[in-house]
Amino acid sequence: MATYFLASITFDDSLAETVDLRQLPKDWRAEPPKQAAKDLGDEWVIQQRSVVLKVPSVIIETEFNYLLNPEHPAIARCLRSKPIPFRFDPRLAMD
Repeated sequence: MATYFLASITFDDSLAETVDLRQLPKDWRAEPPKQAAKDLGDEWVIQQRSVVLKVPSVIIETEFNYLLNPEHPAIARCLRSKPIPFRFDPRLAMD
């Protein structure tokens, strides 16, 4: 039985808001995350400014993560593929 599943989500760009690096607190990459960074996301959810929030990846500087607000009225406009079982390749394991 699979523990993980993989699904893709597609959405129109008009449903997304992008966080500018200049909007982020100075220590936004800290581990554990600082409250100011968490507050930014909480505010976005509460205000329902968009369905999708594009944020810079903490782990890979050149990539982005996309957060979904399932409580946003336009969430149904995001299309999700059927989930399929996913197993991590053992070569990715860190000893």
